[in-house]
Amino acid sequence: MKKSILAVAVSFVLSGAVNAGYQADGSDQFTLFVYNSTLYGMGYSPMGGMGPFPTKVNELIPIELGIKNVKSVSVQENRSLVLLNDGRLVFMGLNPTTGFVESPHVIDRNVTDMALARSQALYIKGGVLYGWNYQSIIAPVAGLPMVTQVSSGLDHSGVVDGNGNAWTWGIGPYDTTDPSISLSPTTTGALVSELAVGSDHTLALSNGKVWAWGYNSNGQVGNGSTKDQFLPVMINQSAQFAHVYARNQSAAIDTVGQLWVWGPHYYTGFNDVKISYRPYNTKDRLPVFNNTQAGLGDSLGIAFNSGSIYAFGKNQTGRLGTGDIKDHPFPVMILNSAMITTQTCSPTLF
Repeated sequence: MKKSILAVAVSFVLSGAVNAGYQADGSDQFTLFVYNSTLYGMGYSPMGGMGPFPTKVNELIPIELGIKNVKSVSVQENRSLVLLNDGRLVFMGLNPTTGFVESPHVIDRNVTDMALARSQALYIKGGVLYGWNYQSIIAPVAGLPMVTQVSSGLDHSGVVDGNGNAWTWGIGPYDTTDPSISLSPTTTGALVSELAVGSDHTLALSNGKVWAWGYNSNGQVGNGSTKDQFLPVMINQSAQFAHVYARNQSAAIDTVGQLWVWGPHYYTGFNDVKISYRPYNTKDRLPVFNNTQAGLGDSLGIAFNSGSIYAFGKNQTGRLGTGDIKDHPFPVMILNSAMITTQTCSPTLF
């Protein structure tokens, strides 16, 4: 059943590039990550979500995918979007509308941000949010002002506009409805630098604090309860945070460089019941407190730590890149600069 939109109007302070050449996303089959602006992948990708170069049933270590100068990636199920630094937006994988597997190709240019939802791709061009239905129709999303940032989960999405208002819409009882039906933001009086939309919940970063709301049956909101949260609530008032991430689970990096995770333990990747309901500091599991970025996929996490990449979580398809298909509740280093020459390299596509 559709409910009225929960859209949060806030003042927006841009904190700078979120990825700075390092970023990750993943599905239950494969993982993509950006390392020094080069795209890598691992896991199982029979439908082209990793492009044309994987040759094994399961790629158990990270392989280079032939796409350079990458700004960010977004993954849903068997498909991927790749945003290049020059503004080209590349799609690859299974087109859910046509049923065809598509090789990497450019769908638009001069794009500044993007996100994959279940039913469409969303991206920003010239401050306008566009939706692509995986066919020939690319159209502005109705009812929105000029926007600067977009994030998306399975069935709901969010943007931040140029005046500092954050808007969310979608299907479900969390922050929902079609934006063409109703967009009526309410104010929190907070300053937000990042918005992260998870599968069924949303995180916002405000002056170093994390605000969260949405579906909360497994504690992914992080306020110590499992009751659904329809209005933003601040979590962990003691720490100062620099970045937020959301999928089925939640994560954040604090200003010291420590990675925090929370939500259902079988989704955080640590497979530890105590990691639920409230943010958990992983300082006892990562060797250096210098995490600059992170990424979440379905039941997995990626941490960019002091020039190395660590992976943890469920690994049924080899999507952690650890060389096996065993689950890893503790982070394992899968790539650093010294290992680059040992990875499989592909011809450059872009």
